[in-house]
Amino acid sequence: SDYPGGVCWASGRERQTGLDLLSFVRDYLEIIAPDTIEDEAARVQWCYRNWQEGDVLLVFDDVEDFDQVKRFFPSDRRFRVLLTSRLQFLPPVRSLPLDILLP
Repeated sequence: SDYPGGVCWASGRERQTGLDLLSFVRDYLEIIAPDTIEDEAARVQWCYRNWQEGDVLLVFDDVEDFDQVKRFFPSDRRFRVLLTSRLQFLPPVRSLPLDILLP
């Protein structure tokens, strides 16, 4: 209920992030970015601008390259971004280190 605009889980691995986001908005929100926008990150940004109302949680899972995923970050503050990774990132990324979790 904290995210009435939805929760989107996308791969943080290179070449998969944009495809996951575009697939999510197509399948769950019925938003399809125009084919005239050729750049994948620009297509994702168009989808953010046309996203349903309410706060949204975007989870980028298993991020391997922060700069690669950063281009898919929304600028609208109603979108919250959570990264999971085995890597350590420098500010502005705030980290919450976790020990190995039990199954």
